[in-house]
Formats: sequence, C-alpha cells, structure tokens
Amino acid sequence: MTIAVRCACGGQFAAQPHLAGKTVRCPTCQQALQIPAAPREPLAPLVNPFSDAAEPVEAELVPPVAQPAPAYPQTQDPFGGKATVGGPGAHAANGSYGAASYAQPHAYAQPQSPQYGHGYGHGKAQKSNNSIYYVIGAILFGVFGFMLVAGIGVYQFIQELEDFAYEGFSEPLPVQEEDYQAARKRFKTRLTTRGPAPQEWEPLATPPGGTELSYQSGGHALRAFVDPPPADGKPRPGVVFLHGGFAWGDGDWEMPQPYRDQGFVVMAPVLRGENGQPGAFSLYYDEVEDVLAATSAFAALPYVDEQQLFICGHSAGGTLAALTALTTDQFQAVASFSGTMNQGDLAYWDSPELLVFDEADEQETVMRSPEAFARSFKCPAQLYYGSQEDWLEEETKRTATTARNAGLKVEAMVVGGDHMSSVRPAMLRSITFFRQIGLTTGLQRPPSLAAMPRPAPHPSLPPDSAMRPDPAALPDVSIPTMPESPDPTAGLPRFPTPLRPNTPRPVTPRPDTARPTLPRPARPNGPPGFHQGVVTFEVLDYSGRFPQAMSARRALIRSPWADIGRIEIDEAAGRITIPARKHLPVSTAEAKQALEELGFSIGTTTFEPHNAGADSKAADATKAATPE
Repeated sequence: MTIAVRCACGGQFAAQPHLAGKTVRCPTCQQALQIPAAPREPLAPLVNPFSDAAEPVEAELVPPVAQPAPAYPQTQDPFGGKATVGGPGAHAANGSYGAASYAQPHAYAQPQSPQYGHGYGHGKAQKSNNSIYYVIGAILFGVFGFMLVAGIGVYQFIQELEDFAYEGFSEPLPVQEEDYQAARKRFKTRLTTRGPAPQEWEPLATPPGGTELSYQSGGHALRAFVDPPPADGKPRPGVVFLHGGFAWGDGDWEMPQPYRDQGFVVMAPVLRGENGQPGAFSLYYDEVEDVLAATSAFAALPYVDEQQLFICGHSAGGTLAALTALTTDQFQAVASFSGTMNQGDLAYWDSPELLVFDEADEQETVMRSPEAFARSFKCPAQLYYGSQEDWLEEETKRTATTARNAGLKVEAMVVGGDHMSSVRPAMLRSITFFRQIGLTTGLQRPPSLAAMPRPAPHPSLPPDSAMRPDPAALPDVSIPTMPESPDPTAGLPRFPTPLRPNTPRPVTPRPDTARPTLPRPARPNGPPGFHQGVVTFEVLDYSGRFPQAMSARRALIRSPWADIGRIEIDEAAGRITIPARKHLPVSTAEAKQALEELGFSIGTTTFEPHNAGADSKAADATKAATPE
C-alpha cells in the first residue's frame, strides 16, 4: 500500500512502502522530505451481495454490536440435516457463527452461494471441505509411508536372501572337461602360507586295538593306524577311513567301528601337517597324495584283499575321499559323509587359516572341488549329507547330477540328523553299498550254514526220524509274512571270525540293598577312560549363522582338551556338553570366549569329573581341571 505524502509547497505524491522512514526530494520543489511510516492497512472492501452492481462497500472497523437476526424463510438442509433458517446468524445455536459476528462486515467475508439462500451454511461447508482435505491428505501420507516402509523391508529381505544364498548355497563351479587325474599332473598348487594344519592337536598314540602303519608321501615319513590281522589270517576287504577335521582325535578310531563289525579291515591315515607330522598343510590338495600313499601301504598287508578296497571319510575326510576317488581306480566304491563338494564359499566361513592358497586364482578352488570334476569319478559313489545340513544339499545334488549325466553311478543320499548324528546311519547304508559292489566284483561269501557238515547225534538220543513229527499229522496253519527288517545290514553275509575278540567285562556284584535311583545328567557316549570329565556350557541364546553343532565345533577346534568329536548340543535345554580329554588342562574361559564370538550367549559353566571322589587320582584330576 502506497504512502500519501504532502509537501509544504502544496505538492502531493505517493511513496512506495519500502521508502517509509527515508528521506526523498519533493518532485515539485526538490525539498528534502522524510517519508512517514506506512499507516495501518485498512480492511479489504466487502462485496455487497445485495447490490446488483456488486460495488465495493467501505468497511469501517467498529466494535461488534448485537443485532436482531432478520426473519428468513425456513429451508431444508440439502445435505440431509435438520431444517434450518437460512441467512446470517442461522448457526448461532450450534456455536458456529452467531448473529452478531456474522452481521458485522468482515475483511475475510466472501460472497454467499445463492443456491441455498443468502449465507446458508457457509462456515459449516468450509469446515467440512477442510476435513475432507485432511482425510485425503492423511490417507495419501499413510499410503506413501506404507510404501516407503514396505520398500525398505523388501530391500532388506532381498539382501538377507542374497546373504543366505551366499552363506548356505555356493555358486556352481564350471564343469571341467579334463580328467581330474590328468589335471593334477598339469597343475601345481601355489601355497601363500606354509605351515602345519590349523587345528589344535596332541601327540599321536596308537589307539587300543590298533597297530601303527608307516608310509612315505612327498618325502615325509607319516603314520597311519590299522586293524591287526584276523585270527584266521585270511585276506579281508579293506576300508580306508579319512577322519574329520584337520587333526587326529580320540573318537576318530572308534567312528568306523561298524565296518569292523561287518568283517572289513580298517586303516585310518594321519596326513601331512597333522598332529606334529612333517609337511605343509594345503587343504584338500597335496593331502590326496598322502591318501594314495597310505592306501598302497595298506594294500600290501597280507591280510588285506587289494582287489576289494573301499574308501570313505567324514566332513573334511569326506571331501578328500571324493577327490581321491577322482584320482585313482584302485577303489571299488567311495562313500562321503558330509563332505563339501564345492570350495567356492570357503572365504565366507571366517576361517582365514584355511585359505593357504591364492583365493584370487579360481583354478586353485576348482582343483579342490569334486563338483567341478564330477565326470571323473572312477568308481561308484554315494555322497551323504544330513537332513539338517541344508548348506550341503545343493552342491551335493549338483555333483551327483553331473556325474550321472556322464553315465557314472554317483548318488546324493540324505539321512536324518546333523553333521555328527547323521554319520552312523549313513555308514550303515554305505556298508550295504560296499557289500553290493563287492559281491558283483567277485567278493567271496563265507561258507553258508547249509554247506557245513552236521554233527553226529549223541548215542543216548533217539534217531532223528523218531524225534520228527509226521508232516501229514500237523494242522495246516498259514504263517503271516513278517515285515522287512529296518536294519540296512540285515541279510548280509557275516564273517565267521570277528577282527577283535569281544572280551566280556568283569561284572562286580552289587550288594542287595535298595536305594533310590537318582537322575544322572546326560553325558556323551564314549569310554570314560579317555576323558577326565565333562564340561557343560549353559546356552542362554544363539544368534550365529550356522547350526549350533557346527559353530560349537568350530569354536572349540583350538581347545586341545575338548573332544570335539563327541560334542552334544541340546537346543531345547540350552546346553553344550563336551568331554574333556585326560592329562590336558581345561580352560573354559578361552572356550567360552570362542563360543561367544560365533554367536553363543553363555551362562554358567560346570565341570563334572568322572568317578569324582572315588580315589585320589580323580580328586587330583578334578582339582587340575577346575574351570577358570
């Protein structure tokens, strides 16, 4: 709004508002004048709705005065409400616009709609329109917020799926046309780190019931353990068993016991860099040469049938067993228990100590992956994995499919259990598999009972004809068919002489006194003579990426006192139970820290010694193994 300025010379002019308070010259006499402050802006003119010309009416700011509302005809609310009286002040009763305030001219007043009478419901309609805008705005804002949150959630879900796919299922490796044996002659691994196997170990000792077998590989003198000759001295089929992990442990000798029970001779080699042996650890490459050298020494034993050799292994040993079966045709069949067929995701396992080669060189990974050379299997194979080992399913199936497409007899087999509990049922199935392969390739059956001569009857007994009833006098009774036994080894031929005599344990008579039976805590299977006690960790929570059994084994792999082959996980009770080996100090503080680093939340830690209080040795062991 411009400012009216009058000069002493009688001249008048209008100054812009921004010149208020400044000095300017009069355009008539050029005299200096100070522009006064802008006056208060008057109210906007009110359009008179009752005038045909609709000329502006000057508004004067006066106090509101109550005026009687004029009489207007009663009209029907077009919005479906009560009948109201149109005109100014019609809504005074409901507290909207009273007669006094509406009759007073207002700067913000607007012409009323002539459709429903002068001034009918203007304030109410405006309020209703604003509410609609608010509702529409709130709906749009909610939809936009929901879409934003949903988009973020979908993005995170996709990222988690990609991470899960990467950590659980490795990408397929290119299938190699070249034979694995020829590729090994051409390729030589280049180790970036040379040293022993990355696992805590204890000095080697010949296990009970076994004998030591020496063999040479890569210029190193290495050791293996083998069953002693059977009582009859006759050749038996042999099984090369490759232990899990990267060090020989107490439970590794007992694990292949089902093969001994079925008449096989078992040999278990200890490879380079393990348990203080010479040589550099190479992770699934140079160790294949060790397995081949140990097999040659094993086949040379006089009580081993070199024409009936089989190979199997668990975990890391399962991978080596498959790689060895790609290299030589010396074996009749191979069984891999939870072996990894693809090493492409090895770097994701947070185990830099295993990456002893250049991971940027793809060929280094390919040469350690049976999946890439699945067309090179030189004997029938069964690749087993547990029903709780989802991360092994895809690569195992891909390996078997590639081999079958090449006309090879290779199967992917799933058995119930996790990384440890699935070994025994898989091993029983492999015994049937080995027997079937061995019988088709000329394995000699033991003499049947029908071919054995019958002993002469005792002189005091009547002849057989007098003791047998007349078949015609017997009633005709139908015998129902018995269901097939679930035992996978049922009906297989048994060798007449066991490899190791089953000496009965002396039974100590118990006093005939009644005493209450107390519940004993769960304890892993295994002979107490190998352990000084059991350590139990209370698991409060677990947030790791892998199954608890695998994470616990990885966490305790550097604890020499822990017999990781016999770890038991009770997820429902929240408990990890580990047998503690003899003659080794127990450090539960380091074990607890290692478990927590892999996602376990550990509560209390307890140690239960074997035969505590029975003698002074047990008391000393308890004192020496007190958890830190």
